[in-house]
Amino acid sequence: MVGKINIRGNVSQLINGNVHSISGPTTIGTRNSSEVIDAEDPPRITEFQRKRINVLVKELSAISGEKEVEIYKVFMKDFGIRYFRELPIEHYSTVKETLEEWISAGAAKAGPVAVPEVVKAHSERVQHQLGCPACIEKDASFARALRAIFALAALAFLLSLLCGWLLYKMPVS
Repeated sequence: MVGKINIRGNVSQLINGNVHSISGPTTIGTRNSSEVIDAEDPPRITEFQRKRINVLVKELSAISGEKEVEIYKVFMKDFGIRYFRELPIEHYSTVKETLEEWISAGAAKAGPVAVPEVVKAHSERVQHQLGCPACIEKDASFARALRAIFALAALAFLLSLLCGWLLYKMPVS
């Protein structure tokens, strides 16, 4: 709805045209809210998704011997993005599945290596403890809670000592 509007009269009552004219509005313009949504950028991948792709890229790089930057460049060129963090969220599953396929193909070429089950279980546990964002946040929250509890216990002990000393020093009346 582009055009000039002559405004005469009270602007607060203006809909479209002259407020004092008897005839109704001469033009009716509608705006569709989906036009505004389409103009915005699509949602980007989350930090957790970006880290998951990074782990897969590092694993592929270790298997294939190719630099991580070169692997990222392939996807950046395919999706026409300047930075990998600009990857639309709708392409996350495609990138993840592609990387997993390349990793499985690279692992098949390298041949299976016999790894004892105890080592596998231990490495999975260590990887979960080190790489899981929920576990990292839980550990940090637990450490903060322990510090707060220790500080409150020390404060309660000091206050009880102070109250006892004040009761001892209080004159008898």
